[in-house]
Amino acid sequence: AGGRLVWGQMTLPANALTVSCLFMLGPMRGFAGTGNGWILRFDGNAWTRYAQLPGNEGVLSLWSDGTLLFAGGLSGSLYVHDGTRFQSHIGSGVRQWNSIWGFSASEVYGAALQQNGTALFRFDGATLAMIHATTGELRAVWGAATGQLLVGATQGRILHLDAGTVFEETVEWPMGMTSNDIALFSFEGVGVVGGAPTAVGSRHAIYRREGSTWRPAYTPFLSGDLRAVVSGASNEAIAAGYPATGGPLATLGQGIWASAGFDDGFDLFAASAVGPGDYFVAGGVRSGLDGVIFRSRR
Repeated sequence: AGGRLVWGQMTLPANALTVSCLFMLGPMRGFAGTGNGWILRFDGNAWTRYAQLPGNEGVLSLWSDGTLLFAGGLSGSLYVHDGTRFQSHIGSGVRQWNSIWGFSASEVYGAALQQNGTALFRFDGATLAMIHATTGELRAVWGAATGQLLVGATQGRILHLDAGTVFEETVEWPMGMTSNDIALFSFEGVGVVGGAPTAVGSRHAIYRREGSTWRPAYTPFLSGDLRAVVSGASNEAIAAGYPATGGPLATLGQGIWASAGFDDGFDLFAASAVGPGDYFVAGGVRSGLDGVIFRSRR
């Protein structure tokens, strides 16, 4: 899809710990969340400190409509930043927010880990309400269309929210996957590639949705997980994760997924696409706590 991606490490503010989430509004603007509570802002030239969550709790998820910034971390609070200060909205029984996705500032969804189980919440601009509770753990939320969500989860499940109703979709597993393998499988990231919803997860696996069935697209059975999948053009995408032989990154070219030669000294937890060949990936140094963000060029 136009040549190999070349990655360059970006400069971050001092003492930025592992970057666990990333949300880019375009090539000149975006946000990243760190393990020591800092939200970093990119202005097209540099990453700088923007705001810090109360109590310095680690930031796990971010979403923005361009005006308000929504952040979730290691507490029951869903935070909304208006450019000046945070407002906090408490989710019932929540102890951490794994993923946030919104269609507008009055329709924001969050996947939360609770004291007993896991749940999907909806924020309507004023009130945060639980709309679905289940077992295991909801790991990733992605908006297919207004009012429709796909949610990656543990126990080998992908949930679909449509007009307020949540149901589980069918996953077609590759030969050799046992019931125990499926029970331990986690879908960690959901996105769209080439017009088709795509999910990534355990053992660097990638699944593609055909109709209402998820089928394997790439199953190398490597150690570690893929955590995010994003697409910058119609036959081009990346999936970022940790660790794997050949580097924690898979790329799509000519319709075929393949492992990429990314530096294997990093664990990647987030990715964002801002255009063809232009990607951001974020994570940390494998042997330490320092956060990293890389950007691709051709």
